[in-house]
Amino acid sequence: MRKELGLVLAASALCLASCAAPPLGGEPTRSGLLVLLTDFGDRDHYVAAIKGAAYRANPTVRIESITHDIAPFDVWEGAVTLALAAKEFPPGTVFVAVVDPGVGTARKAIALRTEAGRLYVAPDNGLLSFVARREGVVDIRDISRLQPLGHRPSRTFHGRDLFAPAGALLAGGTPLGQLGARLKDIVRLPVAEPALDGDSAIKGSVLRVDRYGNVVTNIPAELVAKLALKRGDQIDARVGDASALATYATTYGDVPEGHALCLIDSLGNLELAINMGDLAKRLKAQPGAPVEVRKR
Repeated sequence: MRKELGLVLAASALCLASCAAPPLGGEPTRSGLLVLLTDFGDRDHYVAAIKGAAYRANPTVRIESITHDIAPFDVWEGAVTLALAAKEFPPGTVFVAVVDPGVGTARKAIALRTEAGRLYVAPDNGLLSFVARREGVVDIRDISRLQPLGHRPSRTFHGRDLFAPAGALLAGGTPLGQLGARLKDIVRLPVAEPALDGDSAIKGSVLRVDRYGNVVTNIPAELVAKLALKRGDQIDARVGDASALATYATTYGDVPEGHALCLIDSLGNLELAINMGDLAKRLKAQPGAPVEVRKR
């Protein structure tokens, strides 16, 4: 009991010292903001527990959430949602992402800093794939052996015992290098890179399907521009084995209700949709599925 109390006090002292310290090792100034993303839902005690653990590690931390409604065990959905939301937060923000079907196994726990100056704590299971791709990676640390609350993390709730308190320490200014040994790379989800296919087609992948049934791809606007499309041009859009004839548009209302279209969305990616309809349902589109768009 005395030993455990000493470890807790040591962790608290580390937090308080780091909260008052200036940024070290060229790291960005921390905003004090910790942002959570999980598949825990809101019914159980899990979200409250990880917030409580974060406050125990750093009583001054500010906590916000992206969502806790990622589909259970869906690492792909978590990875995409995290990358799309995180880019809107300022440098110095710390994110804790927990979609962790392999909790308690040999998978690593990691923390990383990106070229954009944001920090991320998560299981090393592909959850940071799109963040790393979008923002670039400066430093990666293996935090699997960390005991931020002064005791060994449980085998089934690393969100409470490891990820959230580690993120809270980082939000308070603890240098990333103090949390663990450096790693060369992270586990990455397999994603087909978008590419031109001749001079009239582009191939890519489905990133996500939103609640409206819109199919968001990983094909960037810069690549679409190489097709020299004009508003009103007709496009053959294929997702997996299904296809649709779509009109190239600037917004949904450019086509009549019920008609298919493709446009550059607010993220700067090519999106396939139906005005006031559900294209994903029609095409049975799923995240990760291959996409091809061809100019007629």
